[in-house]
Amino acid sequence: MSPACASLESATWDWPPRGHTAWAVKGRVKGKLVRERTRVERSIGTIKSHRYGFNRPPARSVAMMGVCGQRAALGLNLGKLVRGVAKKRKLHLVW
Repeated sequence: MSPACASLESATWDWPPRGHTAWAVKGRVKGKLVRERTRVERSIGTIKSHRYGFNRPPARSVAMMGVCGQRAALGLNLGKLVRGVAKKRKLHLVW
C-alpha cells in the first residue's frame, strides 16, 4: 500500500458534513446575505453557460484560464450594462 493510501485510511472523517450549521446572524441581515449569495451563484452559472463559454475554456495554462475567466465576466457585465442603458432609454434590443 502506498503512503498516500495509508494516510487516507488513517484519516478521521467528520460525517455527516457540517454544511448545515445554524446561521450566526438572523432576520434582515440573514436575508440580505442569502440574496447576495444567490446573485453570486446565479452569475457564476451564467458565466458557465454556452454564451460566455467559461465552463470548458480552451485554455492550456493557468494564466490563460484567468484570461478566459476575465473575458467571461467582462462579457456578462457589458451585457448587463447595455441592457440597463437600453431599458433606461426605452430601447428594444435584438440579440
